[in-house]
Amino acid sequence: MASSAVSKTVALPGTGDQMPTIAYGTWTFLLAKPNEVYEGVKKAIEAGYRHIDCAWVYDNEQEVGQAIADKINDGTVKREDIFVTTKVWDNYHSRERVKLNVEKSLVKLQLTYLDLVLIHWPTSFKATFAAREEQKQVSPINSSPLSQPPTEPPSATEKILPYVCGAEDGDENFPKSEDGKIIYAFHDIVDTWKGMEDSVAAGLARNIGLSNFNSKQIQRVLVAATIKPCILQVEVNPCFTNEKLVQFAKSKNIVVSSHTSLGAPGRPWKSSTDPSAIADPVVVDIAAKKGKSPAQVILRWHLQHGLCLCVKSLTPERIRENIDVFDFELSDEEVARISGLNKNFRIYRQEISMEHPEYPFNEEF
Repeated sequence: MASSAVSKTVALPGTGDQMPTIAYGTWTFLLAKPNEVYEGVKKAIEAGYRHIDCAWVYDNEQEVGQAIADKINDGTVKREDIFVTTKVWDNYHSRERVKLNVEKSLVKLQLTYLDLVLIHWPTSFKATFAAREEQKQVSPINSSPLSQPPTEPPSATEKILPYVCGAEDGDENFPKSEDGKIIYAFHDIVDTWKGMEDSVAAGLARNIGLSNFNSKQIQRVLVAATIKPCILQVEVNPCFTNEKLVQFAKSKNIVVSSHTSLGAPGRPWKSSTDPSAIADPVVVDIAAKKGKSPAQVILRWHLQHGLCLCVKSLTPERIRENIDVFDFELSDEEVARISGLNKNFRIYRQEISMEHPEYPFNEEF
């Protein structure tokens, strides 16, 4: 049964740091105009958001960082008031390059440390020539059975090196071969996690976690980890409750945060036949009775399920509206009605990684 009592913050396992349960998301499908994210982050901080969720691959950390700096400089907040999350991208998955990615994000964000860093996806893309030359000295796949990927790529060293040696700069977020396919690398996720732990040891990150990992991948990290992942960020919304994975993570003392919390209603690839909780009569009816918007009802549903969440908008009114969800409650019956909208409809399938052996969605959860 979902609890009607919700909190504005949650204590993260390990450090005990208080993380705001609602984060302002900065993913815009790479469609935002210049300075739109900058203005959005400023409006979010002014509206009361104290958690900003970003990622290297969103390609807007510089705008995010400038907005945070400006709100610190004008006295609206202090650095310690703001909880900043970012994510390590797929072409930074070797142990050495994880820390490099974190350092690059810190430069763009104008920060000296990050409150939380996540591995964005368990899949790996091509690294730079220099990094791969260094990697020749170590095994690309950890020998421990618990850290092996579900399907070990054949001759991993031979398969990676020809793609990269002598190639262009591997800092391209989506490296492609001549036939237009993403060029994969095959880094052990445990090796990547060790790079995350290195970032904590270096004082670059206070907390570390995972994003878009399945239960088996999470377990492999847990077995090998010195610092356990404190949070899992995955897709959750009323049309995709992802309940088995949510319960698995909670059973491992991992906080769960939802991305795509409203079902990404503005996504460019949306079909007219796709289910949409925000437009569903059940949600619309409950919203009308509460005197709230459908979005507010869905966000409250997340909180009463014990989930944290990311929500994004560039519209000032909606930015304010999306954090104004602490002055009403949903009944158990209303929560159940919303949960009943589940259709196991996943929005982010990450098709570009489907042929990678670490593709996370081939497992049930």
